[in-house]
Amino acid sequence: MSCPTRHARLLASLTVAVLLATSAGCGGDRQESTPPPPSDSPSSAAASETPSETPSESSTPTGTPSETPSETPSETPSDAPSEAANETGTSVPRSLDSLLLPASRMPGFNATWTWAVKGTGPQRSPFGICQRFQMQDLGAAETVVRRYQPAGGITGGIGGHLVSRFVDDRSASQTMQVLQSWHDRCKDRLDRFETARVGPMTSVRTSRGTASWYLVTHAKANADEGRFDALGVLRDGSTVELLLLNLEGQDYNYEQGKEPMVQALRNAADQLTG
Repeated sequence: MSCPTRHARLLASLTVAVLLATSAGCGGDRQESTPPPPSDSPSSAAASETPSETPSESSTPTGTPSETPSETPSETPSDAPSEAANETGTSVPRSLDSLLLPASRMPGFNATWTWAVKGTGPQRSPFGICQRFQMQDLGAAETVVRRYQPAGGITGGIGGHLVSRFVDDRSASQTMQVLQSWHDRCKDRLDRFETARVGPMTSVRTSRGTASWYLVTHAKANADEGRFDALGVLRDGSTVELLLLNLEGQDYNYEQGKEPMVQALRNAADQLTG
């Protein structure tokens, strides 16, 4: 009976040993499973480093757009000077005053006739005996008029030069048609004169533009002298010019093509290129 007791005790000791070993093994598993939280903290640290890397990567893309705008402004200034050059180039219209003839270039009625400028300014009255409306009423954007008077004690005549600029060539062309109609109907305005005659519109060849002129002759009843109004028209693009040379006298005799107004129109055309 003693042997079984010992055997039982041996079995109990082995059972305790196995249980201890098993518990030790399980406890070892718990100790090894406990470290994962620390192992997770490096992963979270890595995750916290990942956002810090993201801005560093995003800085590269933001650098690319920053280069693109820097190129765009560099191209814009290069184009700006070319536009400024166009604005200051020959395409810019000249001032109207610069197109007016100086007194020295306004032809006289004879070799000794000279002119002096009486005044320069906006149009305030009809220009010529046939004009019905001022140029601004015809759509002119701007108009300037220069009046001339005889110089050196000469009397018996007046001169004038009008320059108008329209918004476009079409408006200027339509104005030329109106000026032609004024010529055609000018005789109706001279009924108060005993004698009146409106000559035909005559073309003049110039260095620039289209030019023509006509002569209006009229005299009051019982007058010893009459009045000879030479009216010239010149158009170049959107610019329309009128010239006026009026002479009081008994006659108006000039060789065809050498009348004072013909030379005045040619001088005005040359002034456009000057």
